[in-house]
Amino acid sequence: MHSFSNSPDTKIPPVVISGAIFVGKAVAGGAIGGATSWAAGRILDKRFPSK
Repeated sequence: MHSFSNSPDTKIPPVVISGAIFVGKAVAGGAIGGATSWAAGRILDKRFPSK
């Protein structure tokens, strides 16, 4: 990880920003998808017990 504390006025390349946004969206999407599928599984298990 790079530390920008030494030079707060450092220009961050747009590629880095777009990459960070892409990764952020991917991580957030994965977390939301996982939570949704987990919640759906829990609800289905309660409504329709497998045994």
